[in-house]
Amino acid sequence: HTVGCDKNWHYFNNYCYYYSDFNYDTYGSSYSDALGDCESKGGSLASIHSVEEDDFVYSLVGIDNYGSAWVGMSSQGHNGELLWSDGTDISFTNWGLIDSTVFWSQNLCAQYESQLMTGQWIMNDCEAFQNYYVCKKAAETVPINPPITTGCKENDVDYKGSCYNFQEEENTWEDAESDCIADYGGHTVVINDQ
Repeated sequence: HTVGCDKNWHYFNNYCYYYSDFNYDTYGSSYSDALGDCESKGGSLASIHSVEEDDFVYSLVGIDNYGSAWVGMSSQGHNGELLWSDGTDISFTNWGLIDSTVFWSQNLCAQYESQLMTGQWIMNDCEAFQNYYVCKKAAETVPINPPITTGCKENDVDYKGSCYNFQEEENTWEDAESDCIADYGGHTVVINDQ
């Protein structure tokens, strides 16, 4: 078996991550709308538990769209207590400058801060601000052996009972594998003989 992610999701350490601006599908969302979208995709807003995970998630956001994006930590509905939206423990934080003007609200949510451009987080009002966001879900385990097919699609090549589709676009292996699973119900090619 191997692990994989859906199309437009990115694999890291047994999890898949989706950056909402990947296909420019939104101009930003409130925290609750972002959380709802992540949940509709089978995940939650991203919880971050290590420097390595934080670096990876921020690499998706980068300085694109000024580098602001919701992550899954908030005090919304928790009487001011900060919690990850997926229920995991807070074992890592990466706070930047704290703006004391937002602490009048019990409705605070964590985001990457664009003006710091360091991947650090700040708190902002969950509903007053619109941001891009990062979703997270567990990677799926899929069998390595390709499924048995009864026929190939147009433009595919049939060889010894398997269908092959050649893609001309460059991609990482993880993204190519995700595309093969999502678009064709198969996997990247495994060459077993000469």
